[in-house]
Amino acid sequence: MTKKILHWLSSNRYSGAENVAISIIRHLSNEYEFAYMSPAGPIERILLENGIKYFPLNKPSFRDAEAVLKSWKPDLIHAHDFRASIDSARSRYRCTRISHIHQNPPWIKGINPKTWVYLLSCMRTQGVILVSPQILREASFAKLIRDKVTVLSNFVDTQRVVRESKFEDNCMSYDLLFVGRLTEVKDPVFFLSIVKELRRTIPNIQAALVGGGKLLEYCKLASLEMGIHKNVDIYGELSNPFPIMANSRLLLITSKYEGFGLVAVEAMALGKPVIAKPVGGLIDIIDGTNGELCSDTGQFVAAITRALMDPKYYSYMSNNAMLTASRYADVHQWKSILRSIYEGALAERNNGTNGW
Repeated sequence: MTKKILHWLSSNRYSGAENVAISIIRHLSNEYEFAYMSPAGPIERILLENGIKYFPLNKPSFRDAEAVLKSWKPDLIHAHDFRASIDSARSRYRCTRISHIHQNPPWIKGINPKTWVYLLSCMRTQGVILVSPQILREASFAKLIRDKVTVLSNFVDTQRVVRESKFEDNCMSYDLLFVGRLTEVKDPVFFLSIVKELRRTIPNIQAALVGGGKLLEYCKLASLEMGIHKNVDIYGELSNPFPIMANSRLLLITSKYEGFGLVAVEAMALGKPVIAKPVGGLIDIIDGTNGELCSDTGQFVAAITRALMDPKYYSYMSNNAMLTASRYADVHQWKSILRSIYEGALAERNNGTNGW
């Protein structure tokens, strides 16, 4: 009988973790029966477009989630990130559980109530997936659950990225691009401050900011106050950012922390060098040949200026960016590892070797 797997997420919008969950469902749907559960919201449209069974929760309600589990009866819960993983472990429903961590927030480095609660939830979890080696290196709890951990980088469908980048051919051209949720963690205001600084030496610098979130209106106001509103186009959330990405020269990632850094590999698939802060999985993706890691405004400005002003250097980084992206495009290996995680976790629980 085909095993039923429920992807449990605590966000109702489309971002990195949601992208990964949908990708797993799309690529393994001929082997498992999947469903997706999250608070109701904009994610529903994307799930419907992909033909994915969806259980919307009116609120991030534990009681509503319990009702879904009892009615659909999954064999395995694939919980994404900390909140869903903890809620999954709290459930009385008896099944196999996997925790998939896409984030690398600063609090995981220390011993505190949050790390203790997550560590306790792992007692009822048969497997833990981390999206980058950096999370394994930094997480204070990693050694205590090492026997359950698999480091699995995200699969990036580079062919899809290239294909969707050609859906529009009338996009504006930009020197710099930001793509991500407009939240404090992603720090789009720092991106704007970099544009402001660059404008001193490159008055005609052109940048685009793509993403939705609570800081959208604040970013619009900030660009006006910084006097760079004519240098920055703010698009808000786009279902397909790849045409703009294809028409931009550099991608900037200004996040305060990252898990994997999916958008970096997507940009590299289009030959775009990435200049980013040295956080999370970006440390393992960006190596100096395909972009630069920068810690402050001065370093960002210097790296951007060199890339924009030196055609040979830009071409060198662009070619290496595409080579880097190809390392994350092996769908067969990615599927094989996921399959082994699922089957190993199911067998472990069935043998009664783990779980409450």
